[in-house]
Amino acid sequence: MNWKLRRNTKQWDSIIKSNAWVNLWTGSVRSGKTVAAIIRWAEYCKTSQADGMFVMIGKTERTLDRNILRPLQEAVGHRRFSYSIAKGCGELDGREVFFVGANDERSVTKIQGGTFGGVCADEMTLYPTEFNKMLISRLSTKGAKLFGTMNPDIPTHYIKKEIIDNPEFTDKTVFKFKLDDNWNLDKAYVDNLKKSYSGLWYKRFIEGEWVSGEGAIYDMFCDDFIVERDKSEFIRWFVGGDCGIGDPCAYLLVGEEKDKRYHVVDG
Repeated sequence: MNWKLRRNTKQWDSIIKSNAWVNLWTGSVRSGKTVAAIIRWAEYCKTSQADGMFVMIGKTERTLDRNILRPLQEAVGHRRFSYSIAKGCGELDGREVFFVGANDERSVTKIQGGTFGGVCADEMTLYPTEFNKMLISRLSTKGAKLFGTMNPDIPTHYIKKEIIDNPEFTDKTVFKFKLDDNWNLDKAYVDNLKKSYSGLWYKRFIEGEWVSGEGAIYDMFCDDFIVERDKSEFIRWFVGGDCGIGDPCAYLLVGEEKDKRYHVVDG
């Protein structure tokens, strides 16, 4: 991982301004949000006066090691940060930190009853909803803070609906990143990455948008394909049918334009 940082960038700005109770980095892949969150976490562990346990969380302990622990050790060195996955804990600048995996609904028992002074959470949108709810409730000590990263998910996801978009959840700071916000990436790599996604995946993983893919048969489909047309623009009409046996029958009304473009008008 390349740890070069520039002033006056979104990454730098997020490190300075992530002082709320809950601080979230959300956005595209490879946008630099995780690097910023890790640096802020290391600073917080060194300077915080909050009581309670300090916890680092990943989807699994293995992904936590790959995404957070190893890059953190690379950044600050073995003397400042040593850890053992087998023991489930480490020491960062003299402060003990514990590791938790949030891979299924039963994971909530790993944090239930705990009192946290600091949390570094990687890929929070992959955690079960009940785990995220319990996690927020555990940040009960004075000055406690959470630093979480995530790629966008569906707009109705718990984090989006109940934290990011919730006007009553006021003690938060949210930083949104697009792929182009990472000035440190090679242009050819960025161009190739953009070409590898389309539709809703492009919206999520390149533009950092929370868009719905639930129920989509074709994952390249997104709102860009929804357009307004007057029925007078169509020169021919077709009805396509799928006579289901185990599933319901489906029929689509399709209109053809003069330029040979076809639109599903009704179904």
